[in-house]
Amino acid sequence: MPPSAPHLRRDLVLWMVALRRITVLAGLSVAILEKLLLPDELALAPVLVVALAVCIYNEVGGRLLRVDQPGRIAAVVNAQVALDTLSLVALLHFGGGLTSLGVLFFAPAFFAYGAVLPLPLAFVHVALATLELAFLGVGELGGMVAHLGSGGFYRLDAYREWGFVALVVVAVTTVDALCAYLSHYLSGLLGEQEERSRALASARADLLARNEREAARVRVLLDVAQHVSAMHTVEALLRAVCDTTVALVRVPRVEIFLWDAERQGLCLAAAHGLDVEPGGAAEVRYTADLPIIGRLRAGEVVQFGAGPSHALVSGRVALSFSRGFAAPMVCRGSFEGALFVGYGEEDAGGLIELVQGIARQAALALANVRTMEQQQQDAEVSRVLLSLSQGLSSCLDEDALWQLLVRGASEVLDLPWSIAARFDERSGTFNIAGGSGVPQADLDAIGNGRFRLEDFPRLQEAITRRELLIGDGATVRPLWLPRGWRSGAWIAIPLFRSGWVAGFIAAGRLQDRRAIDRRQLRLAEGLGHHASIALQNARLVADLEAADRLKSEFVSTMSHELRTPLNVIIGYTEMLREGAVGPITGGQLELIDRLDARGRELLELIEATLHVGRLEAGRDMVEISAVPIGDLLKALHASTAGLPRAPGVAFEWETPEDLAQRIMTDRAKVSLVVRNLVSNAFKFTSEGQVRVRLTVQNDALVIEVSDTGVGIGAEHLPIIFDMFRQVDGSTTRRHGGVGLGLYIVKQFVTRLGGTVEVTSTLGHGTRFRVVLPGVIGDEHRSAA
Repeated sequence: MPPSAPHLRRDLVLWMVALRRITVLAGLSVAILEKLLLPDELALAPVLVVALAVCIYNEVGGRLLRVDQPGRIAAVVNAQVALDTLSLVALLHFGGGLTSLGVLFFAPAFFAYGAVLPLPLAFVHVALATLELAFLGVGELGGMVAHLGSGGFYRLDAYREWGFVALVVVAVTTVDALCAYLSHYLSGLLGEQEERSRALASARADLLARNEREAARVRVLLDVAQHVSAMHTVEALLRAVCDTTVALVRVPRVEIFLWDAERQGLCLAAAHGLDVEPGGAAEVRYTADLPIIGRLRAGEVVQFGAGPSHALVSGRVALSFSRGFAAPMVCRGSFEGALFVGYGEEDAGGLIELVQGIARQAALALANVRTMEQQQQDAEVSRVLLSLSQGLSSCLDEDALWQLLVRGASEVLDLPWSIAARFDERSGTFNIAGGSGVPQADLDAIGNGRFRLEDFPRLQEAITRRELLIGDGATVRPLWLPRGWRSGAWIAIPLFRSGWVAGFIAAGRLQDRRAIDRRQLRLAEGLGHHASIALQNARLVADLEAADRLKSEFVSTMSHELRTPLNVIIGYTEMLREGAVGPITGGQLELIDRLDARGRELLELIEATLHVGRLEAGRDMVEISAVPIGDLLKALHASTAGLPRAPGVAFEWETPEDLAQRIMTDRAKVSLVVRNLVSNAFKFTSEGQVRVRLTVQNDALVIEVSDTGVGIGAEHLPIIFDMFRQVDGSTTRRHGGVGLGLYIVKQFVTRLGGTVEVTSTLGHGTRFRVVLPGVIGDEHRSAA
């Protein structure tokens, strides 16, 4: 910092002390030189005495001023001026003939203090010098110099004409006054410079202080940001903000109120130094109608004077301070809450600005934590709903689905009780389908009753609007609960199917008035959506199964009805061929053969349809028994005998040597499998051969049916075992059939515990390979 004004004047006087040393030495040098040149005109002794006196009081004054006592400056300067006047007068009076050159060298030593004297004091010295000149005589030129140097010396008795003397005195006094005024003007300029220096120093000090305060504020905000950035939950974040604010700002009490949109007010969320009864924090709040809310939402800092800071707050709060203020917590234009600080009796000073910064940091961190929590909650909700959807979609039985829903609602929503009510479309009533967390006796009691939608006006409104119904348990009691139950908050989820109500699921708390939170609401919405889809799918599956049963019953009935007259037709055809009604010609025989072939094809189709019906109904079960391979081979020959084939197609068999081996299987089903495979081979082979090969490999009977027919394209191989699948599906195809033969083969082989494979090359034939386990080896036969 620059020196103060007293220090500046002291330094100036000390500089003049140093200047005096130089001028005194110069004056002595001139006096000695004059003495050498004019030994008779100058008395050197007075000069030496005066010079010694000047040096002594000059050094004494300098010593006094070097001690840091600004009050001595005026006294020292006045003493110096008075001594200068006397010393110069004595030098000029007693020096006797001192030349003007010597006086000019000594004069600056006596004029040096003029710039530090106030203007009135300078005029006093002018008057004193004039009086001194009246009594002391000096040379004319020396008197003029002394008068100019120390304040108005002049030898009045040098002139006999008093008028001229008065004129000279007035002129010299005027010159002295002008010199004194000029000295005072220069002193004023110096004072202004001192004032500017003081102003600059003060501004610099203020700037440094502000910078220090700003740096301290930034350090505090960085510490706050560092502490709160590591928090991942709202509760931990608010606690960290309170503790950090108390530690860094050094205040006795900090409270954080968060804005509750549902309750329309600021609710206490965290505090340090606040004594609240257990469970009473939720009641410490500012309601939206209070003026403080509007001021805080407008971004204004609200100060509290002496008195309770929570005078308008509902709830009992123990106060420990008399002053405080509230800083709004705003982030991206959104009002998050307010940070309350109590600071006791001392002045807040820069505390408000610092707490405002902390409030902004807290609001930003709160928004980030809420965003992170929301993302985590969204991910958790999505995961739960995905798991729920997978579980519901895998259940296609509607009765089982309602039981799954009532259990899932309680688990997913994390609520202790849940009840499912199913809507009966015929009676227009709700029936209790199940419950979780409800005693079975109470469930049976309410399950015996039926409820109409008109009994639940609010539920009826929610169903109409397709939205959730939420109750607090106090004002709206769930009517479907047993009497005597004291329910807390609850939620009802309407379920729909094909645009119509299917029922609802209700879940809630027991004697717990906590509101249903946002996560539970989102889960409830997702549960209602997925449950409605699952109910719709279950109903579609049930309808499809019913339609399939009707179809199967119709096909089975029609097949039986068709098979009876068809057998009669085939029988009469055989009688015609045998000539039972008379001799037949060659042309008639050909027609009879065609009629018989088409009848048998139709009979085969009917038999296949009946087999498929029995398979789907689960009635055509396999009957396993030990069958010798020789007996099985005879059955296979019998089942394939008489199958129609082209004249140029050879039919060959290859059998194992040991026909006494036995296999645990169903003889009839194996015969049907081989018959269908051989019939299929005959159908698609116009020339060449069809071969049936039986071998025993690894305790399994391997049956291979190969042909040299048209073959099957690779793109059709994956679907040939499906029902009603034809490689050639056009209406102009050459080969008959509806695609049931290979489907029956696959089903029976699977039921027998075997496998069937197919390999084919288009244009070169096809090979089916059936592997049936259960061949009994020699050791087993020996044991038997």
